[in-house]
Amino acid sequence: MEHLIDQVTGDKQSYKIADGIKKYTLKDVGFVETNNGNFVFDRPIGDSPYDAKFKLKISISKDFDKLKMSVTDMSGLTDIDISKLKDSEKMVELYQYILDDFINREILVKN
Repeated sequence: MEHLIDQVTGDKQSYKIADGIKKYTLKDVGFVETNNGNFVFDRPIGDSPYDAKFKLKISISKDFDKLKMSVTDMSGLTDIDISKLKDSEKMVELYQYILDDFINREILVKN
């Protein structure tokens, strides 16, 4: 279910889309615009993208009114609880680094 506020399974912090978000800012940080105008961020979480076992997926609607966030396996089909990952401390640190960058760039805000 998509909504304005979302959080990743296993993360106690929820996030929402920042007011005044800009299309070009999303593209600058790696979001890709889909054919229907939505924005998708799909990035492996790990020291190297070649040996990553998980990925962070964030979708933002073209009207900037819907947000969906998840950490999945590399196929993108299975939602993962980040608090229960094998190397969860390191993975959560990498995940948090990405989200902190999005907060600093005024894409997301903590709810």
